[in-house]
Amino acid sequence: MAAQATAAEEAATPQTDGGANYAAERQAAKHKFQQGEYEDAIKIWTGCLAHGCDAATLHANLAEAFLRVGRPTEAEKACDAALAVDDAPEATTKKALLRRARARLCRRDFEGCIADAKRVGKAAAAILRRAEKRIPTLLVPRDAPTLRAAVSDASSA
Repeated sequence: MAAQATAAEEAATPQTDGGANYAAERQAAKHKFQQGEYEDAIKIWTGCLAHGCDAATLHANLAEAFLRVGRPTEAEKACDAALAVDDAPEATTKKALLRRARARLCRRDFEGCIADAKRVGKAAAAILRRAEKRIPTLLVPRDAPTLRAAVSDASSA
């Protein structure tokens, strides 16, 4: 009985390390996301953030969920938070930039989308193709014939 009481107390105690103690919640959110239950995943990930879990990957995943439910403004904010984490892995930083580019594209912030795509380089090719199809008169530098050309020039420089 004492072990059960201790386990219940630990479960009720707010966690502050932001890492391993939220592994189960993060895994549950990942499962919800994979099942297409994006709002549930958002609630779980937001709860983890409210209790001090501030991992860049968490913010980047939250951004993807926001994009899937059509909330690009919140997605952009989540990406900004992911990019603000100092010790973020490079792969997570690239994901956050790509997702922020998608969010900005949805919000029709073309200059911001282009800026993020340039920072990512070749990995942004799919977003650039979609942008070119959806918005043929996209705002690009005057000397670049297409958005893809603008990003290619920037990544090769």
